[in-house]
Amino acid sequence: MDPESPSQIEGLLAAATIAHEAIFDLGRRLTEVGVAGAPTQALVDESARIAMIEMPGFATGARELRARWDEERVLDLPRAIQTRRELLREEKRIEPLMEASLDRLREIATAMRGLLVP
Repeated sequence: MDPESPSQIEGLLAAATIAHEAIFDLGRRLTEVGVAGAPTQALVDESARIAMIEMPGFATGARELRARWDEERVLDLPRAIQTRRELLREEKRIEPLMEASLDRLREIATAMRGLLVP
């Protein structure tokens, strides 16, 4: 892990935010063309929950470890090495959870796009 580069976790969070923004826009377009309803709103709500609550929740521990590691690598290198190991383990643990959530966002977007096509 390069200390100067953003983690894979931050990239997944950014991707989820972008996906949710696209899904929200699709929901608005579906409303404009008169095909939105309760099921569409439920998909938009699910997307918001995944992108704004669930995925950031998965990342909390990794973000805390990353912040601690950033500080320790300046002040306490031996401790930073241990923290880095913990961070790598945590990222490895949560990446599949975050990837699965991102897959669900893709499914939602695909379903909603399908409603726009006649």
